[in-house]
Amino acid sequence: MKRQKSLFTALILSASLGLIGSMFFGLTSCSTQPAADIISRTVSFDEGWRFIKDSLPGAENPDFNDSNWRILDVPHDWSIEDLPNQNGEDVIGPFDKSAIDKMSSGYLVGGIGWYRKSFTLNEADKNKTTYLQFDGVYMNSDVWLNGKHLGFHPYGYTPFYYDITSFLNPAGQPNIVAVRVRNEGLNSRWYSGSGLNR
Repeated sequence: MKRQKSLFTALILSASLGLIGSMFFGLTSCSTQPAADIISRTVSFDEGWRFIKDSLPGAENPDFNDSNWRILDVPHDWSIEDLPNQNGEDVIGPFDKSAIDKMSSGYLVGGIGWYRKSFTLNEADKNKTTYLQFDGVYMNSDVWLNGKHLGFHPYGYTPFYYDITSFLNPAGQPNIVAVRVRNEGLNSRWYSGSGLNR
């Protein structure tokens, strides 16, 4: 029993020393960095997106003409918007009896939607590491910046980000973010949403 107690005390002591050592190391390493290097800035991208619900080819290209797309702010969910061709019987508001997953999706329609946004890098930010973060895109999203494919994210409820530093245009020149969102309507929940919805 005494031997077990001694072993337990030794483990606690070594864990405590390790914790104190890591705290000391963390404090000394932080104090040598200039404050400007560790301060970050977050810019909201919620306003001024262009949107179309269509499977247009080539919409990821920076020179694609999106001038007739609707301008909106995110979060946005196209599945709960009124559908065209309202007939009062099969299509009422956002509900369509012919929705792929029927009642399992709440009779809401998925599909493919495109979002685009233009932004310009400030002179003060030109040499800084820059990330583009999404809090949730439902679902199967492909993201491009200036025509370069940044990646694919299949999940609709998890945040994700891309390091866009090497894809940015020089300060003062426009950058174009394009996001294709694909919700095929076969979902595991009654209502999932569609779009840049978080």
